[in-house]
Amino acid sequence: MTASTQTPAAGLTTRPAAAGASTATPWREHAACRKHDPALFHPTTGESSNHAKRICTSCPVRTECLEHAITYGETGVWGGTTAGQRRAIRRAREARRAGS
Repeated sequence: MTASTQTPAAGLTTRPAAAGASTATPWREHAACRKHDPALFHPTTGESSNHAKRICTSCPVRTECLEHAITYGETGVWGGTTAGQRRAIRRAREARRAGS
């Protein structure tokens, strides 16, 4: 997803691969999350993201998904990580680049 899709009541309505593949992100066609409930990948405060992360563990396109989410600042679980975990990855990468 290049942009998150939202509804007023349910929050984000798509799982990482639900929006379908585009020419820019053909990896989505192979994502393990395609047939799962979108809400699972966007837990509300107090809900666990562990089930979504377990689905990501066996996903053949986990790396592509993670890199996409880091690049576009996606919310929810992408590539087996939460938004907070991806922010930490992004900061660590930026620090390494700054130190080079």
